[in-house]
Amino acid sequence: MKKLYDLQKVFFDKINAIEYANKTHVDRIKDYCLGINKNVADVMDTLDWDPSKEHKANSLLLQKVEATDAVVDIMKYAFNICHEFNISYDDLVYKIAMKGKTIDQKFNQRLFMESDKFKNSPRAFIIDIDGVLADVCLAMRTWFGSRTNQKFDTFRDFAIWRRDNIDFYKELKEEYRLCGYKMIIPAIDNARDLLRECSKRGIVSLLSNRPVRSYPILYMYTVEWLYGRGMIQWVDMLHFTDLGEKKYFFDRFNGKEVYFIEDNVYNLINIDERPNVCNIYVRNDANALLDLSFYDPEECKSVDNLQEAITFIKDVIDDENKNDTDCRY
Repeated sequence: MKKLYDLQKVFFDKINAIEYANKTHVDRIKDYCLGINKNVADVMDTLDWDPSKEHKANSLLLQKVEATDAVVDIMKYAFNICHEFNISYDDLVYKIAMKGKTIDQKFNQRLFMESDKFKNSPRAFIIDIDGVLADVCLAMRTWFGSRTNQKFDTFRDFAIWRRDNIDFYKELKEEYRLCGYKMIIPAIDNARDLLRECSKRGIVSLLSNRPVRSYPILYMYTVEWLYGRGMIQWVDMLHFTDLGEKKYFFDRFNGKEVYFIEDNVYNLINIDERPNVCNIYVRNDANALLDLSFYDPEECKSVDNLQEAITFIKDVIDDENKNDTDCRY
């Protein structure tokens, strides 16, 4: 395949020098995409899929021949797009493998949501990623520090710089999201242990505010991170939702005991509206100074680290002398 990729690069350079000498990057990409669409349509045209049209007497052999020819052209056009963006062969192969993991995760999740385990499990753990499993405070200090030649000794140092340079921060934020750093972001201590212990006791669903709608690649980055950190085997579900949609997400867990592990106070669930939910609030460098005294103990269990969260979960669920699991401790 690498030889084919390199041969297409030779043709790519030749056709650009002749046919596209006076055209733009957009013109080239547009033509390659139109070529892909045309060949997809050619495959469809060999099939009897439209009941409103006259029946086609196309044999399976003809369909195979036409499909093979179209697939070859689709691949060549696709290779041209890769060459247009200077995507190396090794990077392409790596991204194909990543995509395979993501598709597999989505397919397994769809099957899980229809499974007896999902229907019959009495308990679910809804866990945030950034700030709970992923050390986003350290990540932002490190990444933004390297891009700005700044030294952020604490997250507060970074927060002050961000406040004073908000426009520049917003410019860099897109690069931070797209560059792939989310695949190698540090994990918080005991993150794997938390997932493993939760998996023993019920459904594990990760819930994140990462803007996947605006940056779909973040889904693939997140799956790759879970694989890289050895966590994927304990994750049953992975969902991305906006803050305002969180309350609707919890509807699918009605009738179950739900433990919501979160580090953003604005995301905590109102237990008067959802008495089946127990909030576990994880302290970190970003929220360490926030006063939670206005929360009743029944509303929110605050922990300073994930080991405390694990201990709390074990105490509440595993203690045979405790029948009340609604955070009253």
